[in-house]
Amino acid sequence: MLQHLFGAQAPEAILAVPGYLKAREPEGVALPCWQVHWDDEDGKAEEKLAARWAAESSKRFLAATIAVGTVDQAMLGALRVKHAHLRSAALSRSLLVIDEVHAGDSYMAEVQGHLLRKHLDRGGHAMLMSATLGSRARSKWLQAAQPSYGNAVQTAYPALWCGKQAAPATTEFGSPPKHVAMTLLNTMAAEPCAKLALGNLCTSLQPA
Repeated sequence: MLQHLFGAQAPEAILAVPGYLKAREPEGVALPCWQVHWDDEDGKAEEKLAARWAAESSKRFLAATIAVGTVDQAMLGALRVKHAHLRSAALSRSLLVIDEVHAGDSYMAEVQGHLLRKHLDRGGHAMLMSATLGSRARSKWLQAAQPSYGNAVQTAYPALWCGKQAAPATTEFGSPPKHVAMTLLNTMAAEPCAKLALGNLCTSLQPA
């Protein structure tokens, strides 16, 4: 995706997961004295290697141009822990993207909410994504009024919401209604399960 957007000058996305040293495809190996050897080091210009500085330590992950990883790395910038100031300061210049915001527990939601408020107060930007977020949680994330049950049911979906807005930016339903039915298949064997899945796929692809 980065090469498609930026061409040959595309920045490398680092993997922001502790225990890994990875920038795009190349992988690194930790050496003594806090040094890292990258497996493509012999063919890389010095500035390319220097750009991987953020990938070489978990406390630097958020200083990368683009980082993809677990949300706890960003959440550590909202807690009173070591290097939190480095994490939050580095994050403030970036677009913060959190996927599956419905999936966390109450503790995670509180920490992420605090992180989001701090990030926006510093002038940062954020995008939250979820396919199943309810109206109550959405109102809390957007710091907006809780809609009535009737209004929540009638809300367009999928939709794009902006902060503190009482209505989505989209005004029409983006897809036709989908009818779902459940049947019991009394087996876990691979072949009948695969046949069932392929049969349903072929049915869904047929023109109406």
